[in-house]
Amino acid sequence: RPPRFTLSAWIYRESNSANREGIVVKQDGSNGFELSSLSDGTVQMNVSGSTTSTQVTTTVTNNQWTRLTAVYNSTHISLYNGCTLSSSALANFSAAPSQLYVGKTDANFFDGAIDEVRLLNMALTPSEIAAFCQAEAAQATAYP
Repeated sequence: RPPRFTLSAWIYRESNSANREGIVVKQDGSNGFELSSLSDGTVQMNVSGSTTSTQVTTTVTNNQWTRLTAVYNSTHISLYNGCTLSSSALANFSAAPSQLYVGKTDANFFDGAIDEVRLLNMALTPSEIAAFCQAEAAQATAYP
């Protein structure tokens, strides 16, 4: 079965002064994934396999909590900002036999906070992501 995954995390970025500040990373150079903050104010999800690498990005506001969700469904990588699909692209992915890092890449630490990191071995559908968002909103209303 081809690899599939969903990665979700809440982030609170204080600044975007360094390039490639790792949020969640599992990459060995030529295979794996990297969710990172870039110095241009965007967040990038990069997936790679063999000799190809694909990036999808979204803009994130500093000093504000944002939920990001990346989904790889065996053919495409999609990045959601909150409950809205920001970008999607055809992608090739191979799992990396490397460590999982939260809050850093090989060079830079994330400048901010990261919460509720979830890594699932399945690709959530758009309707499942919408249901997850609705459940989160209901919980936030019930427990202000």
